[in-house]
Amino acid sequence: MKTITHFEEFDTLNPAGWEEYSERLVFFLEANSIREGPRRLAVLCSVCGPKTYSIIKSLTSPDPPSSKTFDEVMKLLRNHFMPRPSEVYQRFLYHRRLQQPGEGVAAYVAELRHLAQHCNFGPRRSLLGRNWFKPLGIRLVGVHSVAPTSVQDLIDEYAELFSDTLGTMKGPPVVLHTDESIPPIQMNARRVPFALKDRISEELDRLVEQGILEPVQHTTWTTPIVPVIKNDGSIIICGDYKCTVNKALRKDLYQIPAVNDILATLKKGRIFAKLDLAQAYQQLEVDEASAELQTIITHKGAFKAKRLQFGIASAPGIFQRFMDSLLSNLEGVVPYFDDVLIVAESQHELLEVLRRVFDRLRDAGIRLNREKCESIRLKRRWKPSTRPHGQETRHEPGKNVMDAWPEATEPWTRIHADFFGPIGGKIFLLVVDAFSKWLEVRIVPSTSSVAAIEVFRELFATHGLPDCLVTDNGTAFKSAEFLAFMQSNGIKHVTTAPFHPSSNGLAERAVQSTKEALKRITSGSWSARLARLLLSQHSTPDPRSNLSPAELLMKRKVTPPPHREFKVDDHVFVRSYNQQKRRRS
Repeated sequence: MKTITHFEEFDTLNPAGWEEYSERLVFFLEANSIREGPRRLAVLCSVCGPKTYSIIKSLTSPDPPSSKTFDEVMKLLRNHFMPRPSEVYQRFLYHRRLQQPGEGVAAYVAELRHLAQHCNFGPRRSLLGRNWFKPLGIRLVGVHSVAPTSVQDLIDEYAELFSDTLGTMKGPPVVLHTDESIPPIQMNARRVPFALKDRISEELDRLVEQGILEPVQHTTWTTPIVPVIKNDGSIIICGDYKCTVNKALRKDLYQIPAVNDILATLKKGRIFAKLDLAQAYQQLEVDEASAELQTIITHKGAFKAKRLQFGIASAPGIFQRFMDSLLSNLEGVVPYFDDVLIVAESQHELLEVLRRVFDRLRDAGIRLNREKCESIRLKRRWKPSTRPHGQETRHEPGKNVMDAWPEATEPWTRIHADFFGPIGGKIFLLVVDAFSKWLEVRIVPSTSSVAAIEVFRELFATHGLPDCLVTDNGTAFKSAEFLAFMQSNGIKHVTTAPFHPSSNGLAERAVQSTKEALKRITSGSWSARLARLLLSQHSTPDPRSNLSPAELLMKRKVTPPPHREFKVDDHVFVRSYNQQKRRRS
């Protein structure tokens, strides 16, 4: 067989080519049927070239190359010319390699395979084990709780809060204070319908079993009951205390939250929850003397109430004080009698607030009514006549999403304006600042561009020139004279989309509020009415920032008008439902 006698030297200036050179050398030896180790080593040292042979001698020193086997010399040369690359660096190059623009999928995958050659991927142990935690200062403190992913998960976690057992609020018992000068009142039991007698008896037995009522033989106060039928047919037993104990009870002057204050808190959020306390007042224990004051008289005899009862005049204030104290310093939580209202910006925030509320309620021994607790994102009310199959097949085209105005960052940079009226024969021009919500309202003779320019010239002299003015497409705002006025002052004039007044929603809302306010102000001239309205608006703080428009626009407070506050026992007008006399004092 003819042998191949020529094989080129290895170029030491290109060490990366050693892998291909070594593979070709093995093929050369096989082609010449050289399989013995010493002969293979001799061929290697003969054909590799003088520079490579000097490297072999250096690598095997102090031993001569002949003392090593062919495989050992090849391994030494491979480690010399192609040292093993850093695995961490090769993985870094692999993970940062992105597909280039115009690069095909096949070419991209081939490049990834090439980069993965030295990454040493595979089923190996973690590079960072637990033995490294201490040297690196990593300390495991344990997982105490896992954040729930839904309100239902949180309810399941606090299942004891929703148990059927009666809650007992921890703390001293409630004491009802009475006027000693008023003698005790004892009344007889009232007759109840025969159809309700059995259900009333069952409810009395249940209340006795829960420890709310206790039969008594003798007492100084007795109050008849009023059975109330719920929607589900069950009975609620309430004492008619206005005929007896309420006449002697001293008033609890604790302030109940006003509805406007609650709405101001709720308007800050996007998602809401309502918690309902089960048998709310009856979760508060009363002392022995107060239990006798609440004694009820029924067809089954007298029962003293050992829990605070519905119908007691001071019960709302007592219960509200307890709930406010229990849930104080919790942002977005509003207790209102037996309801706890919660407001949040997101589902995650709602779950966090619910957890804090549940912790406090559980520590206080309170129980919740699961059926009446609800979490609300958006409610849609359907008409009873809506047919389900019609709604399923009805075409509902997607609604165009309007882009919101960018948030104003400085006062008087973007203002919104609109005409409204006539009201009382007067036409008004309204201007509102997008940043401070500062309101300006002027009476104008007409909706012409001349009248509008006069008002804007006065406002610009007071507050300066804005960057942008937003109006609708009214004739006054689209006239050449008004556009020239805007252009000469360097003001960008933006008009709303036709037939979409909500594009100028800030002005539209201000117009609505101004109309309602002017209807309430009935005395004085129109100038006086506007002056009172604007002074009140400029000095009223915004509940979100707690700053008034005057503070946001002019960095100073405006002295508000005197505020009339009613005191206890003041005579006030209330609505009377008597047709002959609509109001009484």
